[in-house]
Amino acid sequence: GTLLVPYSMAVESLSNEMRRKAVSIGGFHEDDVMGHFAAASGTSVLVTFLGLQPIEKKMTMDQMLESSAQKNGAARRGNPFLQPLVEISAYTKVHGVRALYAGAIPLLLRELCYISSITVANPIATKYLERTSGGGGSIVQGTAAAFSVGAMAGMVSAPFQTINAMMKSEANRGKRLPSIFREIFAPGVFDGVHRLWFGAGIRSVRCGMAGC
Repeated sequence: GTLLVPYSMAVESLSNEMRRKAVSIGGFHEDDVMGHFAAASGTSVLVTFLGLQPIEKKMTMDQMLESSAQKNGAARRGNPFLQPLVEISAYTKVHGVRALYAGAIPLLLRELCYISSITVANPIATKYLERTSGGGGSIVQGTAAAFSVGAMAGMVSAPFQTINAMMKSEANRGKRLPSIFREIFAPGVFDGVHRLWFGAGIRSVRCGMAGC
């Protein structure tokens, strides 16, 4: 959670660079929404498959007490920054890349919602506020608009996060999306929807604060 704000800043910088590439290569106008969305999509793919996926797999295993060291009751040793990479490498050697990348699609969709909110929807909301207020929108109004956009992204992306976490759990290793959906909705439609959005309120607040 504490890394969400610097992550947002890094993502915005990367997305801006991707947008410049989209403008020069794809012929988009600088303010074209499609150009912004193309940049957000490209950024989402990069951060998901080259960064977040292995890290979140490791985080989920740690949170669920599923890592080998935690199962054996052993204390983690070594460099706190390098040791997780060593454990990710060891996991991949045993279970393969496919197991490491379980849940990559819902993670990609979650990131696309979030990155689009801060690089596409947020600027649109800001420009609309400036236009309707004659360019004199207050800081409070701007902050409220940014928070609302981030919070909405958190709410929309909540089901993707639920599925992402379930697929990264070792208890569900090897299960495909249809199996996960059947498990979610086995108790009934109402309970299934409730499970998909469980914790969405807290996630919306976090995303809203990061969007400010």
